[in-house]
Amino acid sequence: FFSSRYPERVDSDYPPPNLSSGILEGAYLKAAERGWPCFQPVAVRDSWNWLQEAMSYDLDVAREPVDKALFAVLHICEPQEVDAENVLRTAQAFEALFAGGRESIGSVLQQRIEAVLGAPTSHKRWFNKFYDLRSRVAHGDVPVLRPGKYYDIGESDQIERYIAEFWEPMDDAVAALLAVLQDLIRHNSRSYR
Repeated sequence: FFSSRYPERVDSDYPPPNLSSGILEGAYLKAAERGWPCFQPVAVRDSWNWLQEAMSYDLDVAREPVDKALFAVLHICEPQEVDAENVLRTAQAFEALFAGGRESIGSVLQQRIEAVLGAPTSHKRWFNKFYDLRSRVAHGDVPVLRPGKYYDIGESDQIERYIAEFWEPMDDAVAALLAVLQDLIRHNSRSYR
């Protein structure tokens, strides 16, 4: 994606996607370090076939749970330093896949995710940390970082603390979301019951 081009189109007419794999790589490395969630090898062909069946290329609005999860991953891969909306998108993907939009789902959601992925042994409170961050973002209790690149990541302890507040819970949640999508691909399924 870093230098993609459409060979028969003028780039200004159809700009290629501007995506970054950094957050996915960070989540994967953290998961590998902790041993949870465990990722399984999935053939590119199987992933591609599942994606072709699961999602139409002209889909602009995700309504189905798996589409919400896929769109959440795409949003997460948009280049930005920290985006509180990605916390909400990730939570929305989990809720759509595992709770069907019902209220009062925190502990049920965690149980269902861990029923699919297994429970972590090294960081059992991963979901509580992530869902607490989600609640604080949703209810306006998280400070807001100045938009754009008007700050230097290393220039302030305050900025470092702000960003660190997001990374650990998001690394765990993104790794779990990727592992859930991987599980759906491996079982050629679109949902859980």
